[in-house]
Amino acid sequence: MRSITWDRLRAEILSLYEPPLRAIATYRQMAQILTEFGSLPSVRRPADLSPPNIAVWIRAHPDRGPARTASLLRCLSAAATYASKTGHLRHDPFDFRSPSQWVRTDAAPPAKRPAHRSAADIGRLLDLLDDEAAGGSWESGRLQALVYCYAFTGVRKCEALVLDQADIDLTERTLLIQPKPEWRPKTIRSADRVPLAAPLADVLSRWLPRAGCRWVFPGRRLKGPWTGGPAGHKAVDEIRAAGERAGIPGLTPQAFRKTVGTLAKSWGISQLELKAILRHTTIATQRYYDEEDLELNRAATAKIQFPRIAKSA
Repeated sequence: MRSITWDRLRAEILSLYEPPLRAIATYRQMAQILTEFGSLPSVRRPADLSPPNIAVWIRAHPDRGPARTASLLRCLSAAATYASKTGHLRHDPFDFRSPSQWVRTDAAPPAKRPAHRSAADIGRLLDLLDDEAAGGSWESGRLQALVYCYAFTGVRKCEALVLDQADIDLTERTLLIQPKPEWRPKTIRSADRVPLAAPLADVLSRWLPRAGCRWVFPGRRLKGPWTGGPAGHKAVDEIRAAGERAGIPGLTPQAFRKTVGTLAKSWGISQLELKAILRHTTIATQRYYDEEDLELNRAATAKIQFPRIAKSA
């Protein structure tokens, strides 16, 4: 077995994850787990990548959610595979227990406030933005179109913000999620065509001629997508402010994706259909987007009926 330091192993592995070989988010996640694990007093070399030290690392971060821990463990498992294949590690510790077996992803306490919103909330927001856009300002038209895009497609934040006008086909009613020189989709499955619902297609047909440049949602200077800007004028800030005006505090782009994932069953959308809409790799991913909603459950339990034979007096 070749003897090298943990820092040397970390450098070797990260060289294989630097963009464009892998997405920057993947690189950062791998760097995080290798740095955290290597900072343990008991870790000095690859041979220290062992089940006992994995347990030490998990206990060292008690406030981290189980889903995040499992995600980092998958990165550490990839590192262990590399180390064992290259002779730096005699035994792969994940042969003993896979990443998914180290933590219970269902053990996290329920969130204080679910991210999704009710259909009534989103409807009220859309009505507000329609009224504001009727005033004719460029900014209100842009915000209306962006929120409609999130609400009727469930796309991720940057998937909408980096759209080119060429990605929108109003004749076929689709938008195209595809890699850009400055951006890559979260997963391979994320790159796909997304159908446009009629309300969104209608709003986009009015907005696109006014956008003023190649971007669907440009910054005010028309030099790039609406991903930055002065404090209070970023897309996420404007969406949050619109939510406040509509009586929906804490609204974020992700809330729309969570809303689609949670309300889908009440709209009669099947799990396979939802998987296609949200472009998930597996149906299992959708558990994260299907949040608890008491009113939806109440409506569902109201459908439970049993035939009864009336008793004679």
